[in-house]
Order: sequence, then structure tokens, then C-alpha cells
Amino acid sequence: MKKNVILTVVILLMAVVTAVQAEVRAGSISVTPFIGGYAFEGNEYDLKTTYTAGLRAGYNFTKNIGVEGFFNYVPTEVKDAVDADVKLYGYGIEGLFHFIPESRFVPFLAIGIGGIHYSTPSDVSEMNKFTVDYGAGLKIFLTDNIALRGDVRHVIPLNDRYNDLLVTFGICFSFGGEKKMVADIRTEEPAAPMEAAALSPVAVPAVPENLAPVSNEKNETKVIPEEDVRNLINKWLASWQSGDMETYRGFYTSDFQSKGMNLNSWISYKTNAREKSNNISIRIEDLKISADVKTAVATAVFTQYYSSSIIKNTLKKTLNFRKINDEWKIYKETIAPLK
Repeated sequence: MKKNVILTVVILLMAVVTAVQAEVRAGSISVTPFIGGYAFEGNEYDLKTTYTAGLRAGYNFTKNIGVEGFFNYVPTEVKDAVDADVKLYGYGIEGLFHFIPESRFVPFLAIGIGGIHYSTPSDVSEMNKFTVDYGAGLKIFLTDNIALRGDVRHVIPLNDRYNDLLVTFGICFSFGGEKKMVADIRTEEPAAPMEAAALSPVAVPAVPENLAPVSNEKNETKVIPEEDVRNLINKWLASWQSGDMETYRGFYTSDFQSKGMNLNSWISYKTNAREKSNNISIRIEDLKISADVKTAVATAVFTQYYSSSIIKNTLKKTLNFRKINDEWKIYKETIAPLK
């Protein structure tokens, strides 16, 4: 019986396929109403296998680690007995560990402690037992905030050491937490190179000693292909959004300078700010790129709309790039308020 129930759980969960991308969010609250089945060990007061219904409510400290409280109702009866209805009330708290939390399919492990209250006919004493449980589950996200959920638990009422099986299906509703940062980069239609140079020339930063000096002749300029710029900035923003500060650091040169800080000070400053930020939203508009082939330097200027749990601003940002080993890296970053 227990093997058949577990097999059914696996088949049903694998049969559900959707086409969305979602994730378990740090700081989010979840509520999951559920129904399912409850099987008792054969010698546990001769209780019949039956259905159960209940509710889970939890909080995710990080994308991987969360905690949940639960309550479930189990109406059953003693086998081959008359008027021997028994009602069980299960309750407790569990710790959850989510694997691949940024995926649409999120498997997880659970372990917890709690209790069971056995409510019996009035002429029989009622009982309370301490329980431990462990098991696994799977969340299948349908939207950013709604997921199908299946759980399997081995429930162990202590004292007499019985072995029960709890299998449930539910719908998980999530609220709040850190949301994915989506970069909306809008670029102007590129003008002809000569017109762009005439209308909005870009100052070329001082050339380091280890690079070839700038010729007095007119430098050949060209616009970096829009797709290359989009990919570069998207990767830079993605590393900030995910909090991957090691990758974020890799976008800068070793002699980077900004706000009077060198690279080490800058990354320390940005890491501290990122750890304190939730609900990040960023939008970039009016992106303009200019590059100088001979000196292997480039400049990107854009308007940035940024908001998080600790700051909200709109400003003009300039990124100065230098090409090193065929890769563009940022060697200077400056900001200015919009006029």
C-alpha cells in the first residue's frame, strides 16, 4: 500500500509540465493548503488508512533554507469495531532545504518535530504523542507566486515507536521576498557615425602608460554593436542581481577607480550595499556607446532608474571601458544627477 502511494506521487508530479520560470525567494512567506492520505502501521491500535487535510505556513530565510509550521486533521476508525471513530490532529514545525531554488522544479528535503493528539470516544482516554518526521517534496511553479506541491513524510509517533506514512498534495502561495531584477535596456536608434561624432562627441580618457599613445591624427571611431553592449551590460547587471560579487568583480580592471576608491574598496562597498538590499528593480534607458579603435577604450552613457529596500534614485551613469585580452572591462564608473 505504501509503495503504491509513493509511486502515485512520483507519477503525478512528473506529469505536470508548465512553461514558466520562477524561484523560491529569500524573505518570502508561503501558505499551502493540502489534502492527501495517511497510512498507519499495522499494529497501531488497528487504525484504518484514511485521508487527511491541513495547512502549512512558512518563511524562507534564504532561497535554500526555510522553516514551516503545519497542522493536519486525520479522521479514522478502529478496524472491525463498532462506534470506534478516532480523530487525529497532527501539528509541528519543520526545516526545509531547497535544491536548485531558481528553477521551475524545486525539490526539497524536510525534517521536523511535533505531536499527534488522538481524540477517542468519551469512554476511552485521549492520548498525546511526541513525533519526529522526515521526508521530501517537490514544488512546481505555475507563476512567480503559485506552485503545485507534493510531500511525502515518514511520521514516527514516539513512546511506542510506530511508523506512519503521510502523503499530501497542495497549492503553495508565496508572498513578498526578493524578486528577480529585470534590466530593461532601451537604446536609441544609432545615428550615422559622422553625425554622431558631430552632435555628441565623447571625451576619450587618459591612456595608461602601457597602452599605445594617442595619435594627433583624427581617431577612427565606431559604435560597438548594440547586441554586444546589451550582452555585456546584462551580464554585469545579472551578477549584481544574484549577489555573485566574484563575477561582478571580474567586470572591472585591476586599476579601477570610482568615488576615490580602488577596486578592493569598491567591491567591499558594493558587497555591503548588496547584502542590505531587497526588492531590487533597475531600468536603463538612452544607452549610448562610443569606442576608439586605436586606443582600445570605450564609453557607455545611460540613464539609470534604480530602487531597492534601502534606496531609490534616478541618475546619469558613465562607464569607461578598456579592452584587455579581447574583453571589455570597466576601469572607471561615474554618476551624475539628472539635469
